Amino acid sequence: MTTVTRVRRRRPALALACAGALALGAAACGDSGSGGDAEPASAVPASAPFYAEIAVNPGGDVQSDAEAALRKILGTEDVGAEIERLVKSSGDAPSDEEWEDFKRTKRIGFFFTSLDGQEPQGAAVIAVDGIDDVDLDTDGRQKRTYKDVDYWVDGDGDVTAKVEDFVVAGTEGGLRTVVDTLEGDDVETMDDNDAYDDGLEQLGAEDPLASAYVNVEGLVNAIARSGGLPNDVVGQIREQLEQGTGATSVVAVSANAERIAFGVLGQGTAQGSGAAGDATAALQGLPGGAWLAVGLPGLGESLRTSLQQALQVASAGGEDVAGQMQAIEQALGINVQDDLLSWMGDAGLFAQGTTVADVGGALVVQSTDPATSTAAVGKLRRVIRQAVTGARPRPLTTVSGADAGFEIQTAQLPFPIIVAAAGDRFVVGLGAPAVEAALSPQTTLGDTEAYKTAAGQLEDGVTPGLFVDLSAIGAFAKGLGLDGDAQGAQALQYLDRFGAIIAGSQDEGGTQRSQLVVTLK
Repeated sequence: MTTVTRVRRRRPALALACAGALALGAAACGDSGSGGDAEPASAVPASAPFYAEIAVNPGGDVQSDAEAALRKILGTEDVGAEIERLVKSSGDAPSDEEWEDFKRTKRIGFFFTSLDGQEPQGAAVIAVDGIDDVDLDTDGRQKRTYKDVDYWVDGDGDVTAKVEDFVVAGTEGGLRTVVDTLEGDDVETMDDNDAYDDGLEQLGAEDPLASAYVNVEGLVNAIARSGGLPNDVVGQIREQLEQGTGATSVVAVSANAERIAFGVLGQGTAQGSGAAGDATAALQGLPGGAWLAVGLPGLGESLRTSLQQALQVASAGGEDVAGQMQAIEQALGINVQDDLLSWMGDAGLFAQGTTVADVGGALVVQSTDPATSTAAVGKLRRVIRQAVTGARPRPLTTVSGADAGFEIQTAQLPFPIIVAAAGDRFVVGLGAPAVEAALSPQTTLGDTEAYKTAAGQLEDGVTPGLFVDLSAIGAFAKGLGLDGDAQGAQALQYLDRFGAIIAGSQDEGGTQRSQLVVTLK
């Protein structure tokens, strides 16, 4: 009796089968077979607002690449045996029969077409090697028939059936959709969906381990038809989704011996919606010792936009919020726009340090007007002294090379909060070593081998905006003694097999492509 028909009802552990391998599409769970070549996407209509697919045991290059990644992550050549050991050692491990059945699963597709009472109407479409040998779990279920397809319904209304080359498990409406799609003439399926196919191609993952497709308009329409939300709220959701993700979004996960890559493509996004600036340049200019670094393009513009939106929302009740803010500015002797936001260009945020004693970090802002940004240090010191009870900003004596600065020591932190400016750099940081590195870095992140190696794994055109050195984090964790017990030591052992995380994006012609890559050692 095949396990795949019972995942939701009886075996939650099996839904997490293959442990970490599920993050790679659950590939390499078993030997690759010759059958089960049917594509779940061919059984799902192209009009479905949501579709996702996981390659469980696909065979070919997809599986061999995933196995190469898993060999590095798991630290063994026999990944199948190690995955089986991990799964069977879990609290709700599958039986031997269930495990063997699961290994026959090739690909699983998930979809929904509508929301009925806020519950999705859809199904899992499971391609199994040897569909004729599949025995459905019919115990205690009612048999029904739709277009000559027999299916079984349990007490909760969940159905299971064999439809051509697939096992289908889901709602009754979802099953009927699959039958109609497979038996209909000239029915466009997810295999024919150009937005889905083009998205995967642009993400460089034509045959990914896992993928998902979201039709934003269809999704919002499904929410509207369900009646679960008021029309005005649905309208706001529609506007926000269309501005943020575009008409459609495609997600893809792929892996090989060098990396695990997660990609997202938004098609039909609002052009020019992002802040102007260069996040990558800001990222690369941060200190070379950073193990966490983020590039923030056009910080002043972003903050100005956020402030304006907040004021508009706050003023919706009829109060003169803008006037109140102006009165506060006059009382404190500072103008937020002229004294702060006007000179803020691109910025970077970083953390560094290998021990508790030298850990620290800072926000580094590139100033377009060094004179104004240097003067802002003194104005901020005065504002903090006036507005923050108990705050005692003191002259900066622990950092060299600053044109202006002050520091605040608090009981909650073992190191001071420092505000400093030097030339075209304005810094707010924790700890003197981090602030000194931010003001005048001896080496920059862009010149480090770890960054270059990670950045080289991004697809062409994707510019980095985030970098995390996992090796350095592992060393820091060991310095904290987190490897002192067996569980911590094992977790750090796995962490040691990863190199870095790097993420970036590309915005071009109404299409936004984002990618996050985890490199493998």
